[in-house]
Amino acid sequence: MITARSKGFQLLDNNIEVLRMGIESLLNKTKGIGWKKEFINRKGKYYPKFEETKSIDYNIIPALVTDYSNSFDNGAWLKQQVLLELFSSVRDYRNKIAHHDEFNESSLGILVRSLREAFKMLNLGSKFNELEDLRMSSIQPNIKGAALPRPYIKTSKSPSLQMAESDEEKQAYTQDKNWVYLNNFVIAESKRGLGQMICVEFQRGTYKGRRFLYSHDLVYDVCISHLETLDSWNTYGINTSSSSIRKDARAYVKEL
Repeated sequence: MITARSKGFQLLDNNIEVLRMGIESLLNKTKGIGWKKEFINRKGKYYPKFEETKSIDYNIIPALVTDYSNSFDNGAWLKQQVLLELFSSVRDYRNKIAHHDEFNESSLGILVRSLREAFKMLNLGSKFNELEDLRMSSIQPNIKGAALPRPYIKTSKSPSLQMAESDEEKQAYTQDKNWVYLNNFVIAESKRGLGQMICVEFQRGTYKGRRFLYSHDLVYDVCISHLETLDSWNTYGINTSSSSIRKDARAYVKEL
């Protein structure tokens, strides 16, 4: 059974790229392309992740709405105070999910509504990715029908990619498991031990439009020794990319 926490993580992950581009576009128009550098010079020490990555996430959005209030308030459909309340709610529920605080179906409902309304206010309503359990269920058999998906990179010189799959490996990729559908490749402490099979379809980069499948727990075990050397992992417990797959994980990822 997919938990409310897993659905919440999926909802946030499926929508962050659209929000990121929408907010960057808005601030680039109203503040100029140098706004990130200017913000970091003033407040970077309070937001070390943003200072390091320059990438907008759910924790930084309320700060941007507050700091650049006139960019998020045109006196008509876009109300800065309302948007701030919506994104503050999204941030708080995002942190509940990440920190394993109580998060149930009621919490998920509030998260969906807050995020949906924020998208509408930013004129991104048509791009909001709802949780569509029925759609996911309908496409799942087609994915599992590809009983032996081809290796991620056929031409790799890595010995592990040249080995034939064991019966155990075949079963891992064809068994009816807890499937999750994302637009980002992700390894997360919060997903550890959930037995999730993650199907990722990239929306940008070299692999745009291509779909890959992996066992989160298997990839976690393979990559954790290196992840633990990263400050970002020790701080946030997550490693993600919207355009690529970690090199040390590629031998354990299948293209569908």
